[in-house]
Order: sequence, then C-alpha cells, then structure tokens
Amino acid sequence: MMVSLIMFLLSIASQTLAMHVALSSETDKMALLALKDKLINGDPHALPSWNQSLHFCKWQGVTCSRRRMRVSAVQLPNQYWGGTLAPSLGNLTFLRVINLTNTHLHGDIPRELGHLKRLQILDLSNNNLQGQIPREMINCSSLEVILMWKNNLTGKIPSWFGSMKQLILLGLGTNNFVDLIGNLSSNLVQLVMGSNQISGRIPEEVEKLINLEALGLDQNSLEGTIPYSIGKLKNLVKLALAGNKLFGNIPLVIGNLTMLSEIDLGSNKFEGFIPFTLGNCTKMEIFYAPNNNLSGNIPNQTFGNQQGLIELSLYSNSFTGPIPSDLGNLNHLSILHLQDNKFIGEIPMGLSACSALIELVLGSNLIHGSIPSFLGSLLSLEILDLSNNNFSSTIPHQLVNLTLLKTLNLSFNHLSGEVPIGGVFNNVTAISLVGNKDLCGGIPQLNLPACPMLPLQKKHKRSLKKRVILIIALGGILISCVAFIKYGASGLVSPEGDMYGYGILLLEMITGKKPTDSMFGEDLSLHKFCNMATLDGITEIVDSRLLIPIDHQERRRVTQQQNMEDTIQECLVSFARIGVACSQEFPNQRMTIKDVINELHAIKQKLSC
Repeated sequence: MMVSLIMFLLSIASQTLAMHVALSSETDKMALLALKDKLINGDPHALPSWNQSLHFCKWQGVTCSRRRMRVSAVQLPNQYWGGTLAPSLGNLTFLRVINLTNTHLHGDIPRELGHLKRLQILDLSNNNLQGQIPREMINCSSLEVILMWKNNLTGKIPSWFGSMKQLILLGLGTNNFVDLIGNLSSNLVQLVMGSNQISGRIPEEVEKLINLEALGLDQNSLEGTIPYSIGKLKNLVKLALAGNKLFGNIPLVIGNLTMLSEIDLGSNKFEGFIPFTLGNCTKMEIFYAPNNNLSGNIPNQTFGNQQGLIELSLYSNSFTGPIPSDLGNLNHLSILHLQDNKFIGEIPMGLSACSALIELVLGSNLIHGSIPSFLGSLLSLEILDLSNNNFSSTIPHQLVNLTLLKTLNLSFNHLSGEVPIGGVFNNVTAISLVGNKDLCGGIPQLNLPACPMLPLQKKHKRSLKKRVILIIALGGILISCVAFIKYGASGLVSPEGDMYGYGILLLEMITGKKPTDSMFGEDLSLHKFCNMATLDGITEIVDSRLLIPIDHQERRRVTQQQNMEDTIQECLVSFARIGVACSQEFPNQRMTIKDVINELHAIKQKLSC
C-alpha cells in the first residue's frame, strides 16, 4: 500500500513538473513573440524563423539552456528595424545575455528589465534609445557588462551602479548624461563615459578603482586638475581626458602608471612642462596633448625612452628649444605632429632612423637650416609639412624618392633655387611652395619663373669658378691646419695635450658651429655630431658655404665636375675624421701629429689631381 502511494505522489510530481516546464516554455515563447512584434517595427520579412513550425530555441538569435530549455541569450545585432524594446523582455527570467547593438532602437528602456536577476551582459549600444536608465535595474545584481554608448540617454548616471559588485565594464559614452559618480566597484576594468555633458571635477575616489585598465572621460565639461590619486591606478593602460576644461600641470605621478600605452590630454588648458617622469612609461604607444598651453623644452629621455611609441602629437602649444634628438630611438614612430609651437634649431639627424614615419608635420615653428636630404630616405612618408619656418637653401632632390607622398607643404620659408622635377613635384595638387620668392623651375603648372639659362661654355666657366673658390677655401683650411700642427710640433705646446684643441678647431672650421652653440648639450657635443657623419651624410653637418651645388642639367653633361664633387665630399669626410680622431676624450686615443700630417698631405694630393 505504501509503495503504491509513493508511486502516485511521484506521478503527480512528475506531471506537475512537466506542466511547469511547459508553462515556462510557453512563457518564454510568448515573451519572444511580443518582443518580435515591437522589435521589427512591422517589417514582414524580419525574423522569418520566429514561427510556430520551429521550437523557439532554434529561432534566429535565440540561445536556450540545455537542461531547462529556457531562453538564456537574445543576440540580434546589426539590424535596421527601428523598433522598440517590449516590456515582455522582462519575462525571460533566465536571460544572461542581451545583445541588440546597432538595431536602430528608439524609445525608453523598459523598467521590466529589472526582473532579469541572472542577466550578465547587456549591450544596447549604437541605437536611439531615450530617457533615463530605469532604477529597477538595481535588481540586476549579476551584471558584468553594461554597454549603452551612442544613444540619447539623459539624466544622472545612477548612483546604484556602485552596488553592482560584479560589474567590470561600464560603457555609457556618447549620450547626454550630466554628472559623474565616484562610488563604483573596485572590480571595474573599463569605465567609458566620453562625449556626454558631464561637469564637475574628477573625484579623488578614482583611486579606489585599482583594477581599472581603461578610463575614458573625454569630450565632456570636466574642470579642475587631474587628481594626484590617479597615480594609484597601476593597471591603467588607456587614459582619455581630451576635450574638457581641465587645467594645471600634468601631474608627476603620471609616471607611476607604467602600464600606460595610450594617453589623450588634447584640447584642455594644461600648462607647464611635460613631466620628465613620463620616461618611466616605457610601454607608451600613443601620446596626444595638442591644443593646450604646455611650454618649455622637451628633455631627452622623455619620449626617447618609449621605444614602442607609434604616435606623438603635441601641436598647438608653446614648446621651445630644439626637437629632442633622441626621437631617433623611436623605430616604430609613424605620426609626429609638432606644428604650431616655438621649436628652434634644425631638424635632428636622429630622425633619419625613423623609417616608419608616415606623417611628419613641423609647420609654424622657428626651425632653420637646410631641409635635410635624409628625409628622402623616409620612404613611408605620406604627409610632410615644413611650412612657416625659416628653412633656407635649396629643396633637396632626394624628396623625389618619396613615392607615397600625398602632401608636401614647404610654403613660407626662405627656399631658393630650382624646384626638383619628378615624384610628388609632378603633382601640383599635392605640393605647396608659396611664400618662397627665390624658387624657380619645376613643372609649368607651378607657375614659377624659369631658372636662368646660360650657354654651356658659360656654365663651364661659372661652375669652374665656383669650384676654384671652393678649393681655395679648402686649401685655406689645409694651410691653417698644417701651420697649426707645425706650431705644435715646434715644442711651444704639448703635442698630446693640444691635439684636442686642434681637433675641435678643425671641426669648427668644417661645420661653422661652436661647441658652445645651443644645439649642443649633455647628450650631443660637437665631437659626437661630427662622428655621426658618413660619406653620404657629410652634407648634413658641413657648413653650407663649403657646398656649391651643380645644376642638374649640367651634372648630366659634365662628368668631370661630378667627379670633382665626389672628390670634395670625400675630402670633407677625411677632414671630419681627422677632427674627430684628434678630439677623442682620452689623450692616448688621439691621432698623432705625424699621422695628421700624412692625412693632410693625402687630402692635398687628392685635390691636386
């Protein structure tokens, strides 16, 4: 009798469970059909699989749990229905994932979403949703990811987000929210609230977000300074604060964030120097700080230490001093924007190592000297802007090698001579040369005056005369050098001790520079500057008065004079090597007087040939 009773009770329980499962399944099915009705906005061709002939677990975008056969995910991204969210969504109580990004939704977020206590991922981004985030969502305590960026949501960011201890990603950017909360879960990994109307200060409580890897507060109305507490976010990788009203100095504690790879501080009111502690951020790949009031010199070992740096943008500030020479350490640098500052000096030779450069923009500064020919070896360049500076001399012909160049702006300098023909110089829409009144030639579309044309015989005489002047100048150097060494060899001074002074004197005569010039400092001396020169690079260091260019047509016709130019360059390299060898730091490493005299006689013999 007892066994029969137990069997009866089991049968009742089984039937009750089956009925409950059937009712739950029917609830999910009806909820989905109601969702479809609102979602597709009357489109008869939308979601054709959502019909009575298929089990709802096989409908497009629907996932069910294996054991209970309840809806656990609704994922229908990238549709163009333009519907609304049905309140019936709240009846899918086993939902863990909702992904309706980019489906042109409009209307409010239904408060019934608060019934979804198992919900972990909610992605409603890139729609046209309006109104406020419903308070009932405080019950969704399992949420780990909330993405609502690119909508028209308004009001305050709910303070109850701070009670969601599982939340690791909160993306509310590009809406109309008006305030910023400081009490968020310390488990948060990404906080993205850019492009809203958030005002006030960045709260000191930001230090509690110790697991934060990305902080995006750009394009808001934030004021005040960057709090020093931000230096405690040791896991921070990305920091975006651009487009606010932040002021004061960039804090030194930024150097504590050694995991940083991207910083954007542009379009604020920051002032003062670039903090030297940035040199600690050796994983930096992108650094933006344009459109601020930053000033002063940029010291070496700041960005030069960040050997993975890809983009550096500091335009529209008030930086002074030379462009840091150690930017040449940045082998991966592709974008360098330093325009609209007060940089002085010449383009550093170190940049010749930045072979990955795509955009080099140095316009509107106080940079002078010749346009270096090594720019022609940066074959990845697509944009080169040197406008509104004080560059002089001729346009280096090597720039025709830049076959990928789309924009070349050399306007408003003091350039002279013949414009090269070929490469980008044949594309009149890609180049700008205005404001250089002494340029001539080039393709006819440039409308430049023709360069003076002389008969071949006169050209020979003119070029020969210039070469004679050049040889006399070199001869003067040679005579001075020999006289100097003979004076030293006569015993009036110590030969070993004074070889250093002789070497420096020779380097001064060749380069036209002095060891005390502003371009030289702790990391670059006249000796090191000349030591970098090679046969191809000698023209980058030598005094331009010792270099007299040959007309390109003349070069083709007059082989003998081309040979003379090559010989002169070789002689200049020899002079530079003597000067470097004589100015070594330790006396026992310096060139002897005897060896110097032999080298000078060899140079003289070469010039006499």
